[in-house]
Amino acid sequence: MSHYIHKFLLIVFLFSLTTSLFGQVSITSLTISEDSLNSLRTEGFVQSSGDKASKISLMPAGQLTQNLQQSLDTLKVKSFVESLYLLPNAKQGSQLGLYKALLNITLLKGLEFYSRSEKQTKELIYDVYFVDSFENKNRIDNPNPQTLVPHWSGIMMQDDETFGPKYYLVNIYTSANEILMTTQNLEKLTQGAITTAKPKEMLTAFHLIQTTEGLLLYQIVATTQGIPGFVQKKAHTSLFNRQEAYKNWIAKIYPK
Repeated sequence: MSHYIHKFLLIVFLFSLTTSLFGQVSITSLTISEDSLNSLRTEGFVQSSGDKASKISLMPAGQLTQNLQQSLDTLKVKSFVESLYLLPNAKQGSQLGLYKALLNITLLKGLEFYSRSEKQTKELIYDVYFVDSFENKNRIDNPNPQTLVPHWSGIMMQDDETFGPKYYLVNIYTSANEILMTTQNLEKLTQGAITTAKPKEMLTAFHLIQTTEGLLLYQIVATTQGIPGFVQKKAHTSLFNRQEAYKNWIAKIYPK
């Protein structure tokens, strides 16, 4: 009898590794302000921006927040935009499924966003894939993990509407009910003659937390380059529109 019990427990354990349903936490345990919670519950999102790290205000206090904070601490932040989205239809989905979908990075190809300057929807990402190393830059297949791992790292080539083809360091962290994905530029990013970020001076993050009210998505783009006041509002609006596009991508790939 003991042999069959052990065999059954092993099957249950292996099944949990391959299905890996998200754990759930109360959204009120993440130290989100009451005003932000009200906006999330009524509007589905809340946004903020600023010119120094001390003004970051929407970051939820999750298990992986320390990892994100450590990444931000490597920058002397002079400009950031952040947003929180609540996807209430996504409850108790497959964490492994979302993890695999995030690593299936080529799905980002063709992602669209709303261009404020042109007042129309445009293609944001023309091409994207992983490479074996920044030095060799040989394209490789998307990873296909069968289990969650605490930390994964790789190099991504992304050709987008703003910066063209550039290489980025990607880090993905997991915990019981969270996934954190960060990207950091390995090359100088420019817009025309203007330098947006020197190498490793722009960080983009997606922090996903499964709550009892739905999937919480926190996004931040932070850079060491300040944005001149006369174009700041326009630049921040453009970045918020891009975060909206990424939110739509997350909602699309989230396994129900």
